[in-house]
Amino acid sequence: MQNWQKAEDIVYNYFSSRKDSYITRLKDTHDINAQLRRFGERPIILGKKRESDFIVIEDGITYFAEVKCTTNVKGVTKSLFSSQEGKRNRILRANGSYHYFIYSTVREQWYMVPAVVIAENPNRTWEELKLYKTSRLENVV
Repeated sequence: MQNWQKAEDIVYNYFSSRKDSYITRLKDTHDINAQLRRFGERPIILGKKRESDFIVIEDGITYFAEVKCTTNVKGVTKSLFSSQEGKRNRILRANGSYHYFIYSTVREQWYMVPAVVIAENPNRTWEELKLYKTSRLENVV
């Protein structure tokens, strides 16, 4: 299992194990092809690009949640967020809520960053993101 898959599992397991939150996964090309591989089929299906990995309801607030995993030593760059940029921006223009759960494998640290911060400037150093460090995803299996 790749690091990004582990990161997605951690976020899903965290929210699904809590009694005061709800999480649902938005199926994408990866999920469809993973199903095919389970049955020995060659994965060839292209699914619709999704807005994010999950929709989360937490403490009465509903938001889109995208999980990212990076090995970048300095921080995050625009390329990490480009696949959802258009839909993310539409959600933000509609006053929707959207968050990135970013795991730095180098720092072994989770960040929960509001998408508006990334939309303003997607190239951020870890120092610039220190305000968004979160420890709540640590020790989740």
